[in-house]
Amino acid sequence: MPYIRPRRERSSQIRRPRVPRGHWKKWENVERVIRELEKKLGHFPTHQELQTNGYSALANAIKKQYDGMPGLRKKMFVPATTVDHGHWLQWENVEKVLRDFKKHEGHYPSYQDLQRVGRGSVASAIVSHFGGMAAMRERLNAKQTRFPNGYWKNVEHIERAILALRDSLGHVPSITEIGKESNALKIGIMRFHKGWNQVKQILDLVSISDDLLVSNANELAQIIIELNVPTDRFWSVMKERWVVRDLTVAIEEFMKTGSVERFRTLLDG
Repeated sequence: MPYIRPRRERSSQIRRPRVPRGHWKKWENVERVIRELEKKLGHFPTHQELQTNGYSALANAIKKQYDGMPGLRKKMFVPATTVDHGHWLQWENVEKVLRDFKKHEGHYPSYQDLQRVGRGSVASAIVSHFGGMAAMRERLNAKQTRFPNGYWKNVEHIERAILALRDSLGHVPSITEIGKESNALKIGIMRFHKGWNQVKQILDLVSISDDLLVSNANELAQIIIELNVPTDRFWSVMKERWVVRDLTVAIEEFMKTGSVERFRTLLDG
């Protein structure tokens, strides 16, 4: 009886179209597939599961680029094992996750960010035991990204945010710079306070006028004598670098205490 070669069983591996060269070097392509498989499988995929699902090339790329699946888990903030009971009740453990996220992503995570990277238990612990995401940001001295409805109706909130941004930039911000810092703040200014020019008037963030200098001529003359600086330089530097608010605060301080340090700092800067 002639020998009959046994039929080779078909591989259970899914066959997928070839991807362009360098496709798996782009992080967004890697992350997208891993998240899709995680959703499909109900857990973070293993090296073998990548191969079974037709992603052998991806599995090899992960091994080369991220030191394998353990390295990928670390990059995606997915714990390798289940943590001990009560682990997330300790702030230092929560804080480490938050700071690791900021180190890789450039900002502290939102609740949704934590869920997206497989840290739902950390998000839940923050809400249940540490006062919520806003309290977490305050604890870390991080920017608040979400505010209660109507928050920007209060001009004091506008003032606090604008002055902080001004200190950071070193000058009165433009509406474009405000939008880059916080689009919600920009919208609040436009919606509730009739625009940026109106807010600058309210907060005395407009340029110093000659009339204002004349109205405070006596005090400024005493300050110039105290500083022993040329009058023309004093006027030009002040009008270039200060706004009404600065001048008002500095004159009030001089009248109360006799101090000219704010003016000296202006000229030295």
